[in-house]
Amino acid sequence: MTRRAQRPPPFPFRRKVLLGRTLSPRGDAARRTARDVLNELRWRQGESLEDAVLHIRDRAMPGRLRAVPGKDIAALGRRTFDTATATIPFYKVVRIEYRGRLLFERAD
Repeated sequence: MTRRAQRPPPFPFRRKVLLGRTLSPRGDAARRTARDVLNELRWRQGESLEDAVLHIRDRAMPGRLRAVPGKDIAALGRRTFDTATATIPFYKVVRIEYRGRLLFERAD
């Protein structure tokens, strides 16, 4: 008689994902990253990355923010996103606005 290897039980719950935040089973908002918010805007039906505005720390002007329109984003990577002129790491994103709403703000 052979013993079958037991599979681990399935993950006990699924998270509900809403634009700009993730709700755990208890209903409290979990911390979202800039990458999560941008991917959600890119892939969720009815949403558009073109309507977003990213405010990033600019190394040419220390202490100031530069606005990058979402329509300029060519690709989203694992740690960076690409525009036509630069590759920008996600840690430089300070704020993301979408159709006048604030979806992400880094707590520094």
